[in-house]
Amino acid sequence: MIKMEQNQRYNLEPFGILVNTGKIREIKPVLLEFCDYLQAKNVKYVLEESLYVNIPELASSLHLSRQEMLEFSRSIITIGGDGTILNAANLIGDKEIPILGFHMGELGFLAELSRFDYKDKMNHIIEGLIQLDNRMVLHSETRNGKNCTCEFALNDFVLFKGLSPRMMTLTVEIDGYFMNTYQADGLIISTPTGSTAYSLSSSGPILTPDVPAIIINPICPHTLSQRPMVIDANRLIRITFEQVPQGAYLTADGQHVDKLNRKAEILIKKAEHNVRLIRCKDYSYFDVLRHKLNWGKR
Repeated sequence: MIKMEQNQRYNLEPFGILVNTGKIREIKPVLLEFCDYLQAKNVKYVLEESLYVNIPELASSLHLSRQEMLEFSRSIITIGGDGTILNAANLIGDKEIPILGFHMGELGFLAELSRFDYKDKMNHIIEGLIQLDNRMVLHSETRNGKNCTCEFALNDFVLFKGLSPRMMTLTVEIDGYFMNTYQADGLIISTPTGSTAYSLSSSGPILTPDVPAIIINPICPHTLSQRPMVIDANRLIRITFEQVPQGAYLTADGQHVDKLNRKAEILIKKAEHNVRLIRCKDYSYFDVLRHKLNWGKR
């Protein structure tokens, strides 16, 4: 079972800072303030080199390419939303460099910091008074004709039918045993972390991050009796297609999209590595759920 690592101090410097450049106008004043804070605390950090072009005020800070930053940094700070964290997790791959999320919006479940509380939390994080939240990752192998591609997903893999108004028909096997044939608009294969993402909006269950399980959740199934399925994380999922009106697509955390042919075969299993999220000592997953989902409010 995945547990949080705690009861020790961590040296997280130097920090590498990754930013959602698509929201650079909104992020710029917060990033400038954050860098001033880090400099005042004598904290070592490095910025992605593309920021120098967008924000000349940061010219005096150290800038590196993304690959160089990953080699230089002990931990990564992402500034944006959950999508920025997912992108960082994809870049880091199996290196397991800890990630500290700085959230600019309202709904994100993964980030620890916000523009309203980052100073108080960072004071403890700089001292190494943290816990590491280990999150399960999924690995996919897609055999698409002569091509074979592999992807990782912290949230989910999503199969969908593109622009066709007709449903797709796909077959799911678990450890080589036939499980079900779905007629649906698509299928979500989700981690416990992803249980509060697309799967939740498709009436899937919420799993706490330490549950070693995978959710198989059909999107708008033709038969109402086809409900979300939770299976042990150590099982192997195989997906094939019986009918795909105009082609199918596979996304990994919404970061990559692969078009599939009708003979495509997808194998999904738990990855060998985790994604490590930096948390303050007082972090509670249930507090996050209550706040983000407005539990207890009318």
